[in-house]
Parts: sequence; structure tokens; C-alpha cells
Amino acid sequence: MSNPLFSFDLDQSARYVCGADEAGRACMAGPLAAAAVRFDYERLEADAFTRLEDLDDGKKLSPRLRAALMPIILDLADMAVSVVIPARQIDRDGLHVSNIRALAAAIEAVAVDGSTNLVDGSANVVERMELKSVGVSPRSLEHGDRTSAAIASASVVAKETRDWLMRQLDVDYPGYGFAVHKGYITPAHEAAVVKLGLSPAHRRGVTTKRMRTLGLSPPDHGRRLLGEPPTCGWTRLSEEPCPYRVAATNIRRIVTPWSGANVGTSTRRLRRLVAVEGGERSAFE
Repeated sequence: MSNPLFSFDLDQSARYVCGADEAGRACMAGPLAAAAVRFDYERLEADAFTRLEDLDDGKKLSPRLRAALMPIILDLADMAVSVVIPARQIDRDGLHVSNIRALAAAIEAVAVDGSTNLVDGSANVVERMELKSVGVSPRSLEHGDRTSAAIASASVVAKETRDWLMRQLDVDYPGYGFAVHKGYITPAHEAAVVKLGLSPAHRRGVTTKRMRTLGLSPPDHGRRLLGEPPTCGWTRLSEEPCPYRVAATNIRRIVTPWSGANVGTSTRRLRRLVAVEGGERSAFE
């Protein structure tokens, strides 16, 4: 076995190892995406270690390699879940709270009896999680995306999910370059905001020094956004309504943006949820 990330997971002496990570925290536009992946090490395919030999922290991988690993992870994982929190929800609840809720929802969705449940980040993140299920007991692991195969896989799923959504937002709001910078703070992104103003996809709680100098700090900066309670449900990935949400238990077919087809479930792999947002319509066919 050449990839030490799998050695770490196997050292947990658990049949199931679950890992969770996020993407999109340090952005001025677009959603926050968290993901969790569960590996069943008693039933993992024999060639899994070879197929995921290049697995690493999703943020360190090239876009080409990350995209190539995504379908392999979905094929080998016992279950994969993404939780997406749009910009409006982040503004209302705060980035840190949104991050904790997304990671908690993701890891709770994949955890099973006896699984080792790992979350990338500091102990503070895990300590503040409000979990509905008894016995999940996640464990924080700093730099976990460079340590655990399950967390590294989750980082790939989270990053690919969010990048796909940012490409959709680039179509909805042209001129900002979302497909290129993915909502992160860059000179080109700042220049686009100076020229076009803030789009609905921008986080109102985030401004840069240049924006403040030009008087572009949004009027609600630093305040919680109040409004009607969000509705919960499922929606297609190309839309961006309010809250985060995770999957129901009896999922049969799941729409994926990567393959252009549905990924079916099986009795072996249970269910593979690729990406979920809040809203009112179903993401499943």
C-alpha cells in the first residue's frame, strides 16, 4: 500500500471509517460545501488502493486530477454526502456556525454503529456540533485531509461539488469570473465587483480593503440578516435557495453533475448522495 492515508484509516481498527471536510470558507461569493465519505474496509474492492494512489488533500490536487478522482471515490465509497449552504444562509447564521452545521450534518449522515468518525479541523469545531444521533462521537483531526483517506476523499467531493456550483453561478451571473476564481478573493474578482457591484451570490458579510476604500462595503455588513425562516427540502444543484440539508434514508436514484447520468444505489454501497441544497423541489428522479 503506497498511500499513507489509507494506512492511517486502517490503523483505526474499525470496519467503517468516515471522514468530513469542507470547501469555500475563505470566499467572498458562493456557497460553503461540506462533504463526508464512508469507507467499508472489510468490503473495499481489492484494487481500491491502486485506483486512489494519488489521493491527497483536495485543495492541493490539480483540477484535472481532482476531477479524475471524483468518480473513483464515488464508486469505491460505501457512502458519500455533500451538504451545501448558500451565501444568504451564511450571511444570516455566520460563517463559523454554518461551517459547523454543515460538517455535523455530513458526518452524521454517513456515521453507522461502530464507525470511526473523523472531521478535519480543530477540537472547537467538533465540540460545538449539535448532533441528533446518539453515538456518532466525531473526532477532530487537524490537517486531516493530509492524514486520513476518508477525510481526503471528503475534501475532493466537497471541492468538486462547490466548483461545479460556481460554474453554474458563472452562467447565472456573468462577468464576475466565478468559473475561474470560484468566489475566492482575487484582484480580478475585486475588479469585477467594483465594476458590476455585488451579485446575489456574494456574501454580504465579506468585504475587502479595496471595496471598503471605494465605499462598496454592503449596508448589512457585520449584522445578521433577518427574514422569514427558510423552507427545507430538496432542490436542483443549479439553484441557490436558503438552508443546508442532508438526505432522507430511502434514496434510489441520485442526479450527479459529473457523469451526466444517475448514480444508482446498491445493497452493498447503500446510498451515495452527491450534493444537496435546501429548497422545495426534489433533486432526485
